[in-house]
Amino acid sequence: MVSRSRKNQDNEPSIQLDDLPALVAPIFQQAQFSLANHKKNIVSLHKPHAQASQITETLPKGKGVQLNGEAAFNKVFMDMVNRVLPLKKGVTQADKIVKFVASFVKYTTEKAAEGKGEEDEDEDTPASRFVAYLVKHLLRGFQAKDKVVRYRVVHVIAEMISIGEIDEDLFTALRAALLERVRDKESI
Repeated sequence: MVSRSRKNQDNEPSIQLDDLPALVAPIFQQAQFSLANHKKNIVSLHKPHAQASQITETLPKGKGVQLNGEAAFNKVFMDMVNRVLPLKKGVTQADKIVKFVASFVKYTTEKAAEGKGEEDEDEDTPASRFVAYLVKHLLRGFQAKDKVVRYRVVHVIAEMISIGEIDEDLFTALRAALLERVRDKESI
């Protein structure tokens, strides 16, 4: 039998995973029109991310914990990012979303660093797992046939340059992909 667990801190209302698209999409909608409201939208997006990361399932026979909430949030977030990738250079709404994504990554890593003590240095946090998932997702775009998608993927990675600590294997893969894009025939 699989048991579900929801940790609820500060008596915040718990979210339903089915409601995530309805919560995340309007935040991205607002973020594409003005840089002035990015900070407010980042905080608004961090709340469902933090709440979703609390939703887990304990697997039977002590086989571990499945992070259902994080997976659902990551899927919805990547869906929003994927909508921006095919947009050409110079589309201001896409540029604003790229800056928003980079700012959100920076905010979540800073929040995780605040809550993490020195003794928990090597422990995975929802923020570190989110950043790793995002970078792995974007790495697939480095091999895209469409030059616009390759441009946007590099643009997002370049904006997120202060992503904090990442796995060494992920870093070497990212470095190799970026070096390959330096020699891209068609620059935009």
